[in-house]
Amino acid sequence: MTSFLNTLSGQFAKNILMGTLFPVVLFVIAMAAVVLPLAGITPHAMFETLFLWDQDSLVPALTTFVLVVTFVLFALNIPLIRLYEGYPWQNSLLGQWSTKRQLRRANLLKQIRDRARILTRQAREKDVSNALPDDFSDLLNLSGRARSAFPVRETSILPTRLGNVIRAFEGYANVKYGIDAIMLWPRLAEKLPKDTSESLDSAKASFDFMLNCSVLSILTAAAVLTAGLVRHHPFTSSYLGGWPVQTACFCALAYLSYLGAINRAASWGMEVKVAFDLYRFDLLTGLGYKTEISGPVEERALWEQISFQFLYPDAPNLTPLPYKTGQTELRPFPLYVVLSSERSVTWEANQIQAVTIKVTNADQFRRSAQSVTIAEKIAKGFRVVPNSVELDTVQVAPRATDPLVVGLGPLSPAASKSLIYKVQRI
Repeated sequence: MTSFLNTLSGQFAKNILMGTLFPVVLFVIAMAAVVLPLAGITPHAMFETLFLWDQDSLVPALTTFVLVVTFVLFALNIPLIRLYEGYPWQNSLLGQWSTKRQLRRANLLKQIRDRARILTRQAREKDVSNALPDDFSDLLNLSGRARSAFPVRETSILPTRLGNVIRAFEGYANVKYGIDAIMLWPRLAEKLPKDTSESLDSAKASFDFMLNCSVLSILTAAAVLTAGLVRHHPFTSSYLGGWPVQTACFCALAYLSYLGAINRAASWGMEVKVAFDLYRFDLLTGLGYKTEISGPVEERALWEQISFQFLYPDAPNLTPLPYKTGQTELRPFPLYVVLSSERSVTWEANQIQAVTIKVTNADQFRRSAQSVTIAEKIAKGFRVVPNSVELDTVQVAPRATDPLVVGLGPLSPAASKSLIYKVQRI
């Protein structure tokens, strides 16, 4: 058994050991201690029924049974999580009622969070921290819970608390950075350092442990209830004996494990948030992009475009993003408007170059740019010739000359503007 554990640890890491194997071992112990005696079945008889070969010893049969249940439970991890989140039954009557209940809780926590934010701002602005209400610390705690307990959008709320906690951190990267976490998380996971990956694995293993304990406790409660009803008539004195209490205890254990899974999911979600906060630019570099980002608004527009390209790679007329910031940088507003540019250079007398840049609104959704600014890097050893900047043959004054910054004004869908300027070797 020790050699098996060492092999298993090397192949699947400790998440399958802690998250799946240990709950299965506890489940087998509960079955052997409670269910089998209640059903009047010996372990040897049960394994003779399950396996076709002769059982000289219980150890091989028990080991095989534990392995089979472990791998089945591990393979069903995602379906079980979705079941506990409420996806399969969210459109049922129970799911609709539970979703409305969760929505009421989300609105209440949002009101508490808004109140805590207002009090905090007033205390900082007016320096009246001593006048804060006595329950202010409780308000801050509830405010923190609101951020991690529910997704931002009300339409994303699920029927269960666990589902909403997971939805909250699944949507964190999209709300803050415009990143589609579902599409880009597998790629980000490959760029994480070893220590961060181990922290994520530990958090996920703790969550799996509590979730699997809840699942197996429900199965054990069902087994105890079935054995009790079959082996003991309900109207005998034994009906008030141990097995109804045991069923209730396993049901209570399932619920407590579910509450533990909610807590562990929040910790797991925090690790996911940290991964996006600290390593999203490593992902950007790993995808091949070397674009210079000037601020959060531009970063969000870039991630939204990348997420869209991964989500709809076969979309018609999809304009690919440049892999790096070139000599010509286009700054549209809003930033999600897609522009394209064509650049040409001609030589003139006296070591003068005439540069022509044609900018086109190539947005596939035909969105207009309210304004467009172009920033052109000037090569080392050159300077912009005074009064040489023209926009559609009309002389304009640049905002700066190194780099050359010129406002092009608004640009409607499929429209183009041409910028011409001259540089001279110095």
